Amino acid sequence: PFPTRFLQGTADEDVDMSVALRLIGHARGNDIRLTLVKNADHRFSDPDCLALIAETVEEVSARAA
Repeated sequence: PFPTRFLQGTADEDVDMSVALRLIGHARGNDIRLTLVKNADHRFSDPDCLALIAETVEEVSARAA
């Protein structure tokens, strides 16, 4: 019942995209999003991915305020 975000890289060799799809299928709420990032790996640590994480945390935090 709260904002939920899933961020998944398409090049993640440790967690397949199907896992993210299963998780989002089980999640409940009106504000749930899955973002796929092309060519991002499991570490999700390049500058663009880190910026996306920060933006996503800020967005969800603003909705909770």
